[in-house]
Amino acid sequence: MPKPEVREAAVQPPATSARDLFDVYRTDALSFLAAGIAHDLANPLGAMLAFASYLASDPRLPADLRDDARLLRVEAARTHRMVRTLLEFARNRPPSTSAVAVGRVVSEVLELEAYLLAEVSVEVDIPEDLPAVTTDASRLRHLILVLSVEAIRRLGERPARGRLDISADVVPDRTRVRLAMAFELDPDDGPVADNRPARFDADALAAVAALVQELGGDLRIEPAAAGSRFVLELPIAAEVTQDPATAGDPGRLPAPSSGRPATPVDARPVVLVCDDEPAIRTLVARLLGRARFRTLEAADASEALRLLDTNDVDVVLTDHHMREMSGIELYERAIEKRMPLSPRFVLMSGDPGGEELVQFASEHHITILAKPFDLKTITAIIDDVARH
Repeated sequence: MPKPEVREAAVQPPATSARDLFDVYRTDALSFLAAGIAHDLANPLGAMLAFASYLASDPRLPADLRDDARLLRVEAARTHRMVRTLLEFARNRPPSTSAVAVGRVVSEVLELEAYLLAEVSVEVDIPEDLPAVTTDASRLRHLILVLSVEAIRRLGERPARGRLDISADVVPDRTRVRLAMAFELDPDDGPVADNRPARFDADALAAVAALVQELGGDLRIEPAAAGSRFVLELPIAAEVTQDPATAGDPGRLPAPSSGRPATPVDARPVVLVCDDEPAIRTLVARLLGRARFRTLEAADASEALRLLDTNDVDVVLTDHHMREMSGIELYERAIEKRMPLSPRFVLMSGDPGGEELVQFASEHHITILAKPFDLKTITAIIDDVARH
């Protein structure tokens, strides 16, 4: 008589575990997409910024139109900063330690939270000369984001109402920076707002505390009259080593000295401009033309390589993120043809702090030009590179 078939019952994980696991994969997927989305947003924003800069400095236009162009640039610059900050939050960088400006990180976070803080009175008191702290820049951004969001949630869910005070100073022992974030409910909401969480999430705070400890700091929560106060302390940097993602637009990495005196440059150096975004490519050519450079335009890396075969070029200015071939790949192919072009490459990027790009530029001593840029910056960099 055949034995009855034995079937193993599938073990189903608890629903909460499945949701938690899905959230991990969802966050990872969003992080994976973030770089491409940020690039696609940065390109048109960079074009708007550059065109606004171009128009604002055009003497042929009436003064009121030039003022309008300056206003457009201000708003486009703010949006561009937010895109870059979101990219930094989404990127999973390997652990590293550098000197980080706390005030800069706080400003980035608050700019992202502007919508949530629309009805919150925000006061920030962080001295401009506050010493940098030694920490992992990426993790500090996430830490301040989590703490500030927790504070906002305590003030109520959309719209949050109350007061948020953020201050920083140096602890009397002179070895640590103290960042305090205090939040208080709006008195009109009564002693306890109906839509305010009753207490902090214990698991979230435990995770935050563990991260602070990893960063070599301390975190405590102090009660306030109608709210609470986070106090974060981190060690002061022994020496300043700039974190590219929090130091504003990196602009460029310094090109090495060849040890030889600079050779005279022709009155009109030739710049090969390669970008698969027509608006940016056209604008860059106009900006350089106004600065009395001669330009060649390439819509992709293949066309750039063909132009290098038939033209004398002093500087190659190329976008890094292109569909067919990256700026790094173009560089590698180009110097196979003309090795002297090696220090005369400029890589444009809306994400100049990207790990791969920064490492490559440092190793090969080439220049990074952060998008967006203005006429003064781009002409100064191209002129300097051409003289090498």
